[in-house]
Amino acid sequence: MKKNEAQLKKVYESFTELNAKWVRLEQLQVFVRKVGLKISDIMIGAIFAESMMTIIDPIKDPTVTNKMKYVEFLVFLCRITFEEYKDGPYDKELLYLKLDHLMPAYLAYSGLQPMFLFGEKFSQEEEEEKLRAKRKKQKLRRMLTKGHTVD
Repeated sequence: MKKNEAQLKKVYESFTELNAKWVRLEQLQVFVRKVGLKISDIMIGAIFAESMMTIIDPIKDPTVTNKMKYVEFLVFLCRITFEEYKDGPYDKELLYLKLDHLMPAYLAYSGLQPMFLFGEKFSQEEEEEKLRAKRKKQKLRRMLTKGHTVD
């Protein structure tokens, strides 16, 4: 996230209104939909609330509970990424890989490209590729032992 910080700040700032330095829940619900994540609005609201730092006096300014700062936005991205992959085939993968796979979509929201990606595949994807290569090799061996020629 650090290497893509300039782009992430631009995404964050694309939400902020004139003279405002925060993002509201409704804006992030739209963001999650446009990115294509399959997370309910209720869960987005819960993740939004969990991503906020402790609010000392919400009575003094009741709107403060719907004003997310940049650092909280970064936490939100991590939590929403975790939620997207939860209970799926990539659930056990490391968070940095999950973020790496979703970073292009997060940045594409504002028409940006990542400055850095690890480019690593999920371990399950690597295992599937190895299995496909093994099957292909076995098929090739069977063809060769039966006297077929390979072009």
